[in-house]
Amino acid sequence: MREHLLSARHAVLGTTNILILAVPDGWRVLDGPSQPEVDRWTQRGDLRWMSQGHAFYRLAWVAPDAPDLARAEVEVRLTATPSAPDVHDVRHRFTTVRRGLLPRREVPAAEVEIDCPFTGRRLRLELSPAMRGNRPTARPEDLQRLVNTMLEGLRCH
Repeated sequence: MREHLLSARHAVLGTTNILILAVPDGWRVLDGPSQPEVDRWTQRGDLRWMSQGHAFYRLAWVAPDAPDLARAEVEVRLTATPSAPDVHDVRHRFTTVRRGLLPRREVPAAEVEIDCPFTGRRLRLELSPAMRGNRPTARPEDLQRLVNTMLEGLRCH
C-alpha cells in the first residue's frame, strides 16, 4: 500500500490539500482530464483543505513486465461539500453505473463517503472503470481491492 497526497496547486493561492489516498502496490495515481477546482477551503494550522469543490483522477494498475501497459484503469470523481458532522465516519457501497456510448452498459462502481469534523466537510469518491472499446477496463474484484486498500489507509486530513 502506498499513500498519495491529492492536492490542487495554484500559482497565486498556493496549495490546497484534498485527501491522502491509499492505493495498492502496483497502482499509480494519474491526473484526470481537468485540474481540481477548489471553491472553498478550510485552514487548519498551516495547511489548507478543500471544503468545497471537485477533482478527477485516474488510477492505473500497471503490468510489472510492461510498465507502459495498464491492466486496469479506474476513474475517480471526488466531490467535497461543507458539512458539520460530529464524528469521523466512513461509508462505502458497491453499485453499478451506466457507461459508454451506444449501447450504454451497466458496469461495476463503488462509492466512498467520508465525514470529517476537523475540516468541516464531506468527501465523496465515485470509482468506476475507464472504458476502452465500449468495455470496462477494470473488473469488480479490482474495485473491491482498491476500496479495501483505501479504507485501510484513508486519511481525510
